[in-house]
Amino acid sequence: MIDNILVIDLETTGLDGYEAGDRIVEIGAANVDFQRKTVAPIFGHPIYHDKLTPEQERSFIFSEGHMSPPECYRSPIDEEKAAMILATILDGEYVTSYNTEFDLDRFVYPWFDAIIPDVLDFGFFRAPCIMKASGQVMAEGLWPNLKTAYGTLCGGVGKLRAHRALDDAITAGKVVLELYNRGLYDPDREEEY
Repeated sequence: MIDNILVIDLETTGLDGYEAGDRIVEIGAANVDFQRKTVAPIFGHPIYHDKLTPEQERSFIFSEGHMSPPECYRSPIDEEKAAMILATILDGEYVTSYNTEFDLDRFVYPWFDAIIPDVLDFGFFRAPCIMKASGQVMAEGLWPNLKTAYGTLCGGVGKLRAHRALDDAITAGKVVLELYNRGLYDPDREEEY
């Protein structure tokens, strides 16, 4: 039985993915301990970029979120350092996110390949997607956004934090813990929900 999983979240300049030119501007990670029934922050930080395009500076996270481009311009953690930190955190762990196809497939895997391709002896286990698992409690099995899943499973939206990577990782961690407590999430399940 798996005792804990890591939940990651990314803030990005777009939805198309790293290989399409979108950039990761913040990473967050939280630990979900199923035995203790806790969610704890592990890491959250903006990523340094010396220049973002005007289109990237107008992306959702900056125009509607709680970040600003100067946070990236001032961050002491560049992409290589951020990738190494995240790789170290994830190494050997069971890992998920609210939308694994977005976070892992479109961003983390190609980002690691581009930024730290020579890192050896690194790997993690992919746990099922929290968003897809949340669909089990929604009308007609729809995949809800994080705010809706949290409200449905954890009782209200008033407890949501600011839209930032670490805050979203913690919120998604609370959702997966509640799914687990209801017998609706198996972190070791191989297929998606």
